Amino acid sequence: MWIWATGCNWRGEPTVVIPSAVVRHVGSASSGGSKSEFALFHGYRNRFWVLVKDTPGLLLPLVLPAHLMAASYVALRKPHRPYLGVTLRAYRAALAGLGPVLARRRVVQRTRRRSALEMARMMTWDPRDLLRRRAVIRPLPPTRSAGA
Repeated sequence: MWIWATGCNWRGEPTVVIPSAVVRHVGSASSGGSKSEFALFHGYRNRFWVLVKDTPGLLLPLVLPAHLMAASYVALRKPHRPYLGVTLRAYRAALAGLGPVLARRRVVQRTRRRSALEMARMMTWDPRDLLRRRAVIRPLPPTRSAGA
């Protein structure tokens, strides 16, 4: 997908992948359960907020439209169409609640240790990854030292 694990990556901290870990989702597409409007609403809204908060300014004009196109693609696919109203409400709520997110963004971007180029290299830019729902896992580059 055109998003990446944020938080620890922008801080230069390692991300740990544990292949033997088991996560059981209740009521989600992963577990085959029914879709919850509550979960869909908060998932769309919160992904938008995380993207705005954590994406370096140089990448935001590239990543944000790609994210919105990918979300639109998913929302307009036949199995998801009944939830289109929830998706639109989530994005309206995301825009209405941007004030605190932008305030937090200033802190996140000030404390970020990875450059925009490093973050871009960690992302996948291949739209086929979205279509195939393929996870792209790469080793993290070394973190720049604080003195660099």
